[in-house]
Amino acid sequence: MRILELCSIGRGTHNGDGVGVLLIAPDGSHIFISIKLGFENSNNTAEYEACIAGMEALLALGVREVEVYSDSALVISQVQRIWKTKEEHLKPYQGYLKELTRKLDKVTYTPLPRSYNQFADALATLASIINVPEGAPIKPLIIQQKSQLAYEEAVLLVDAEPNDGKP
Repeated sequence: MRILELCSIGRGTHNGDGVGVLLIAPDGSHIFISIKLGFENSNNTAEYEACIAGMEALLALGVREVEVYSDSALVISQVQRIWKTKEEHLKPYQGYLKELTRKLDKVTYTPLPRSYNQFADALATLASIINVPEGAPIKPLIIQQKSQLAYEEAVLLVDAEPNDGKP
């Protein structure tokens, strides 16, 4: 099974920072992950947090092959050892991400323009602007597209009912 992963961060709100991850299964189904970061971080650490959250989710799902698409050139280049990790605070992130990827059979990384990361951006922003009480049950997020007005759909349903002569 292959899953595509899009990572992003939401920053600069008064409620804190958030990261967003979008997992896309081969059948096209989407899994949305939105995480509020309750600690001080930088753009780079938040990008690592997003990628790690995605990898942990993939491993929990039993995925063995992964294509990672990210707009973070830093994370992609450091994890592939194209760039050296000079910042000491990023080295534990890089090490943990490497440890996670060792558990997979195949991982490929592809840079993604930020403009293609709308879902992950929205998830990151969602996490950064809301406060969910601890222990509150969270149901899956459902996103639908509608091509017809709600009342038009209702008219079609009403018209489809057989006329039994009752008012």
